[in-house]
Amino acid sequence: MEHCSSLGKTALLIAMAEGNETGDYVSGARKKGFDVATGKVGSMDVQKIIAAVETAAKREGLIDDCYRSHHALYHAILDALQGLGRGPLQLGNILRTVRAPLCCCQRASHA
Repeated sequence: MEHCSSLGKTALLIAMAEGNETGDYVSGARKKGFDVATGKVGSMDVQKIIAAVETAAKREGLIDDCYRSHHALYHAILDALQGLGRGPLQLGNILRTVRAPLCCCQRASHA
């Protein structure tokens, strides 16, 4: 795995990995002290993207049931979507069906 000490670079490398590389990047990130959740988004609809990321984060224990965790994740997703869309969110149903990869990373609380 390439050197990735930053959270953003780690998440991007995992999200952009292809095939068997994904598992290698995820295990490397976990060795470096990151908690990682991956999955796929089947739509470019903002609500569905948010739901898919929240589901993956909950499934892997990255967020708990408190409002603060959900709110922080929600705003992180919106920031990422603005970066992806290069401006205000206007994705809507541009691409109806996709299998876009998603990745959530955070520093492990025990690291």
